[in-house]
Amino acid sequence: MLFEFIPERNKIHSIHKIFSLFGDFKIFIFIFGLAIWAIIPLLGIVFILAYCQINISQNKILGNHKRVFNIFPILLVLFTITTYIASFEPFLDTIVYLDIYSGLHNETGLTIPDIELEPISFILPKYLSTLIGPSQLSFFFLQSLSMNTAFTVFSMLFMPNFYPLIILINVTTQGYYFQLFWMRQIYSWIFIIPAIYVDNFVIACLCIYVGYWTHKSSLMYIFGILPGIFKYKFINALNPLKSFSKYFNNKFGVIICFGLILLFSSVIMKSLLSFTSALSSFDGSVSQKLDTYGGGGDDSSFGDKIKNQIRPILDYTIISIFIFRSDLSKINRIHSKTNRRYIRWITTFFLLFLLYFGSLTYGFNLRITSIFFCIPGFFYIIALSSDKLDDVYS
Repeated sequence: MLFEFIPERNKIHSIHKIFSLFGDFKIFIFIFGLAIWAIIPLLGIVFILAYCQINISQNKILGNHKRVFNIFPILLVLFTITTYIASFEPFLDTIVYLDIYSGLHNETGLTIPDIELEPISFILPKYLSTLIGPSQLSFFFLQSLSMNTAFTVFSMLFMPNFYPLIILINVTTQGYYFQLFWMRQIYSWIFIIPAIYVDNFVIACLCIYVGYWTHKSSLMYIFGILPGIFKYKFINALNPLKSFSKYFNNKFGVIICFGLILLFSSVIMKSLLSFTSALSSFDGSVSQKLDTYGGGGDDSSFGDKIKNQIRPILDYTIISIFIFRSDLSKINRIHSKTNRRYIRWITTFFLLFLLYFGSLTYGFNLRITSIFFCIPGFFYIIALSSDKLDDVYS
């Protein structure tokens, strides 16, 4: 099997204990959510998602092993988010995307290979354009539906006991509603997330490769899936985690990692950019992107406003705390599929953590970490799954 559900333990997670407390009021919460949804849709889906999580948590407490899908509420949430995002007025990059779509639809000779940007996110609109029409709303709705459906399905597939909570964390993030502005970056994660979970390392690399042709920055996530190669015995002997664990207490090692990132993020970022520039001879567009994003870019960009750093810093802090409190020494059991996937998320988190603070201190455009602005809920998988290493529920 390429994918499999992450196994859940018999112990009751503290999240389930908290949400199950509202089990007697779940019908009221759902009806109240629908009433609010009719007036303020985005606020209403918060209560609807809370109802979905209560349903699942109550099932776990009662020991009912039947899957709870919450089909109608989730479809309502998906419809609400999709239509809201699709109704945005185009600006900056979204205008460029609309021009490309218009060219593809009008058959002006523009083909997928002719697109100067990465083409993957335009393939579906190209071949469905005759069905959905040339309008701005049609294009935005299709792209919004594609991304939000994928992220909803991934949440349900990979974290079946917490998917409403993951979706809730995402939709309460301001950056989530700018996914059309960061369309190629966010679209690429339709391929990056499966790469984290797929068991076959070669197929994971192929997912990254497809992601590369959605947005070039996807290539850096190859470092996030590297722990997957340690399942092979002849490579696992070289597992660096085993070597470092001989010299560092697991908590001390994590402190060292975070300290190095914070202290030397600017230097590391400069070195990474220099290395990337050196490799840009293979792809001239990479060098062009570095020139465009260097120096922080346009100060009016959403991601670069200081007031918009409060939420990502909070998310980085919360997830970091859970990494600190995990017994990382148990990660050496890298043959465990659950542990491999867990450490892939941690590796990807550390990579974005480095790029985030490196961008702040060095002056690079923060859109390189836009994925954390838009869908931080997926990184809370680290917090929700940390018990799989500790066997502890707080």
